[in-house]
Amino acid sequence: NIAYGEEGVQVTVINADNTTSTLGADYVISTFSVGVLQDQHSTLFTPPLTPTYQNSLFQFPMSAYLKIYIRFPTRFWGNVWLYNYADERR
Repeated sequence: NIAYGEEGVQVTVINADNTTSTLGADYVISTFSVGVLQDQHSTLFTPPLTPTYQNSLFQFPMSAYLKIYIRFPTRFWGNVWLYNYADERR
């Protein structure tokens, strides 16, 4: 949860051991994807985003993406561990 107000920002996270930690800051830069923000904005922010921000958020159309993992019997691609392709139309 990202709680924000006049006094700054408090970010509460769930740790790997299922405990919570809260971090304080003057500002926070969010790198959530637009799809995550569209789906979870109501539970991510306290207080909720203003209607203006919510309306702006839903002006971005989202598409489904698919990741395909393929295992080959031998390594033929050299020292590269990841290939990424995004279609030009997106």
